[in-house]
Amino acid sequence: MKKVWLVLLLIALFIFASYYYLFRQTQDNKLEGDIYNQFTGQWEKANIKLQIPDRSKVAKTDNSDGLHNYAVLKGYFDRYDESSQILHIRAAIAFTQNNLFEPAMLKLSPAQTMYCVPEIYTDPNTGKSFALRNLKIPVKDGEPLFVPGETIISFNDFVEQSNQLTLLLVQLTADFDPTRTNYVQKIVATGLCD
Repeated sequence: MKKVWLVLLLIALFIFASYYYLFRQTQDNKLEGDIYNQFTGQWEKANIKLQIPDRSKVAKTDNSDGLHNYAVLKGYFDRYDESSQILHIRAAIAFTQNNLFEPAMLKLSPAQTMYCVPEIYTDPNTGKSFALRNLKIPVKDGEPLFVPGETIISFNDFVEQSNQLTLLLVQLTADFDPTRTNYVQKIVATGLCD
């Protein structure tokens, strides 16, 4: 009788261990970040089962076309901490859908130059208009980020006018690393100079 109980106990432990392992696997695949709901115009918490590749193990795509620059981010303004000169943004998550975002801390220089562009870009050759949030701006490695129509604005205007819907295009000094503070080379804000 003791052997039967021992076998049942081992089977129960095996089932429990298997369940726990599978439960932990699904928990590790959950992304809990921000998502922008375009229908309501609000930020919401994401709780999505999603496998995000380990960035350190993902082979970088060749950036010969300028569309795979890991030092260029597209994201939304969150807040600015004046004492530490850290800009917090919601950056679009690489390797996922375009509407998933993660927090990113960006270190600004004391004399950071700020640029702005209108939210709508009109092609001077065709006259067609495009929302800048839908365009990809190619930036080859070693070249500066340039958005047609950009103008310089004061840093105070940037901080005072920006809100959670202000789209930012940011060029960093090195490839983006979500585990550390990243240093900013150039920031272009949309819609502040319309």
